[in-house]
Amino acid sequence: MDGYKKLIHIISRVLCVAVIAVFFAHYFGRSVIFTGSSMAPVIKNTDVVLINSLTYRLSSPDRYDCIAFTRDTGTGIKRIVGLPGETVSIEDGYIYINGVKTEYYKEPISAAGDAVYGVTVPEGCYFVIGDSPSFSLDSRYNEFGFVSKNDILGKVWFTIYPVRDLGPVK
Repeated sequence: MDGYKKLIHIISRVLCVAVIAVFFAHYFGRSVIFTGSSMAPVIKNTDVVLINSLTYRLSSPDRYDCIAFTRDTGTGIKRIVGLPGETVSIEDGYIYINGVKTEYYKEPISAAGDAVYGVTVPEGCYFVIGDSPSFSLDSRYNEFGFVSKNDILGKVWFTIYPVRDLGPVK
């Protein structure tokens, strides 16, 4: 009878963990299918990512966070470069925040868009760029604009499909 008690104890623990995981995934996470090439190689076309929707209820987004957000055209995924109140410019292929050069992007950005003159990020908004700037429509262009904190769905947490890319998004 002792073996049955152990088995029941193990099964009850596994079920408890599974219920808690489903609860958190349902209420604090969601999955999004990404389309496009603007976030390659980190997130590729048709990758499915898990979004942590609780993170930004407790804190504000940080520079270089990979975020999912809503737009009239659907859900987008980009990386935060400029925070509220900062001035972002792109000169000679490099991003400057309040006049200080950043080194996040390994290769020079060929198109500065409207950021060539410097743009100040409004309060409650973020300046975002794709990880593949050459293939990204983003905050460098007036037609895209800034991303409002109200439109952010959450922080991109994990790539969950395809399985070969399973893991945290950096």
